[in-house]
Amino acid sequence: MPISDFQLSLIALGAAGVAGVFAYNKWQERKHRTHAERVFRQDHPDVLIEPPGERAPAPPPRQQAEEAPAERIEPVIGAAPVEQAAPEAPPAVAAVAAAVAGVAAAPPAPPEIDPRIECVVRFEAAEPVAASELWSAQRHVFELIDKPIRWFALDTARGKWRQLDAHSAGRFQQFCCALQIADRRGPLSGGEMVSFFEGLQKLGDRFLAVVDYPQRETVLADANAVDAFCAGVDAQIAVHVVAAQAPFAGSTLAGIVESAGLHLRGDGQFHAEDGEGRTLFTVGNLEAALFAATEMPRLQTHGVTLTVDVPRVAEGVHAFDRMIALALRLAESLGGEIVDDNRARLGEPALLKIRQTVEQFQQQMTQQGLPAGSATALRLFS
Repeated sequence: MPISDFQLSLIALGAAGVAGVFAYNKWQERKHRTHAERVFRQDHPDVLIEPPGERAPAPPPRQQAEEAPAERIEPVIGAAPVEQAAPEAPPAVAAVAAAVAGVAAAPPAPPEIDPRIECVVRFEAAEPVAASELWSAQRHVFELIDKPIRWFALDTARGKWRQLDAHSAGRFQQFCCALQIADRRGPLSGGEMVSFFEGLQKLGDRFLAVVDYPQRETVLADANAVDAFCAGVDAQIAVHVVAAQAPFAGSTLAGIVESAGLHLRGDGQFHAEDGEGRTLFTVGNLEAALFAATEMPRLQTHGVTLTVDVPRVAEGVHAFDRMIALALRLAESLGGEIVDDNRARLGEPALLKIRQTVEQFQQQMTQQGLPAGSATALRLFS
């Protein structure tokens, strides 16, 4: 049966009405989200690093601002007049409004986060999101960023933050993202900062979330300052025990090192450890071959290298003293001598000067609230 002009008109009017309602809902949703981002976009004080002083070899960290938090502007939804009922908000707009309210009541950031070395971003989804889904999505959008990124989810039932990984389960609405701004590879770059913000935008769009964006310029300035401080105290002190005549026998070498309490690990080096199994210093082969338990009886080498990673060891002076004591024992027992990287002999005065340098660097780190061997230092110097 052919369709009359009247029926075609009715169909067209119906389609136009549906399109109009859809467009109105999307417009309202976009307007509300834009308002929410504007209201909740604010600066967050970080503990920064001050510019270098006249006498210090490295710039000290900035003091954390003790400012009272600025008064937050909360959206107020007024009651509709009795004479006229308020129009019902579209579901998407209502979800965003709920997310906005949640951000205002969000608890403090996870205690594992250190704002001195991390850019912290709060992330509030409109609806509960599966941890595995968020983890997969963030890995995709942040794949161009070379700095560590950690995610935490708020377990509202327990009132605690949980750090997420690829195996995390559960559904959450409130998240916290922490981007490390510096490490031994250098500071966060401008390109990585752009990728980070673009990734956050994609995640916010996907999960209909309110994102508390930081100030880009502040983050990059902090990254450069932290990197400058780290460069001033980053030292790996190495001494070498080289054979004066005959090469060292591997079995004899291993016996001396193991009797000093060191253990051979999978990286091909002997490790001196503290009470918690953390490395104090290492003994490695001066030649190309790595140490291996099965090869030690047949090994012949012309020297070994003893190394202490100053920022990563809690008691650097103690570790250095123990390392030099072992170096002296090896030199005496194997017929060798202690030298530096240029094969210049290291006598007592030179070793004392190196010891003072280790002490000085670790004191600087402690004074700036970043003690050597702490969790923060281990992350920065990695």
